[in-house]
Amino acid sequence: MSTRKKFFLIGGLVFLVLLLLLCCCVFFYWIFNISLTSITDTQLLEQGDSSQVVAVIDVKDIITSTPTTDFWGTQTPDMVTRITEKIKRAAEDDNVKAVIFRIDSPGGEVYATKQIYNEILELKNKGKKVVALMQSMAASGAYYLAAPADKIIASDSTITGSIGVVFSSLDITGLYEKIGIKEITVVNSEGKLKVLSDLMNEDSEGYKLLQGVADDIYDSFIDVVAKGRKKTVDQIKKLADGRIYSGKDAQANGLVDSLGEEKEARSAAAQLASLDNPTYILYEDNQDLGSIYGFSLLQILKPELSALKQIKPGIYAYYLMSAQY
Repeated sequence: MSTRKKFFLIGGLVFLVLLLLLCCCVFFYWIFNISLTSITDTQLLEQGDSSQVVAVIDVKDIITSTPTTDFWGTQTPDMVTRITEKIKRAAEDDNVKAVIFRIDSPGGEVYATKQIYNEILELKNKGKKVVALMQSMAASGAYYLAAPADKIIASDSTITGSIGVVFSSLDITGLYEKIGIKEITVVNSEGKLKVLSDLMNEDSEGYKLLQGVADDIYDSFIDVVAKGRKKTVDQIKKLADGRIYSGKDAQANGLVDSLGEEKEARSAAAQLASLDNPTYILYEDNQDLGSIYGFSLLQILKPELSALKQIKPGIYAYYLMSAQY
């Protein structure tokens, strides 16, 4: 075989291999990224009267408004979007008479928590009864979400409480130096940047200013709990020094109505909504296979850049259980 023929033969084989790889990439991208009309699916938990529906909504992990991105660059809707869609769906369904929130979370972002809380209030305004079922943990912002419920149920081993506010900021100067990034800051000529300065010193002006903001957010938290539990602000403040409670202790202090599990939560929802033959359904997230099995080449090849990508600059307030409590 002549050299020219060998060249064309090898070139043709390379072209076919590349074409095959391209087709595979397109196929898997299509499989993993089928567009969904809704990010919510339903699962039947117990069949009853179809006009007497109790919807179950899970609140799991840290409460956040930050979406995730998979290997293909597709964003998975953030927790707030997913939960609020479920709440709105329950609110608009005339057959849904009550909603059980199964909570297993240490809390999370202040703003994200407030968004979900507002939707729960709208749900109640629609005449739906609300039961909060605290599972292994329902602390800080997670308790914030439970506060407006018509009934709060917890296991005796549930960890709850931690009613407080935490500001979080990361010192990433060492990481910047490692990857060759220099931060340049220019502030206005009148006054100076105070909130972000000298936060390691509790006597500094910046620390005190930030603590004042935390106190304002804390007062709002107290008001939410006092209103939800029908207690005075002073009564709640005695319980809200950041400490955690077991479900049993929380009940003794009036933060929980009764002890129980799924069975008790379902019974409470049916009783509150006067249902004699309820159907129980679970609102689930539609699963994106690309998000489940995807991975990040950036994380493998350049882990420090991947870590930097996840860091949001600035200071953020959280209703989050902290190890310092």
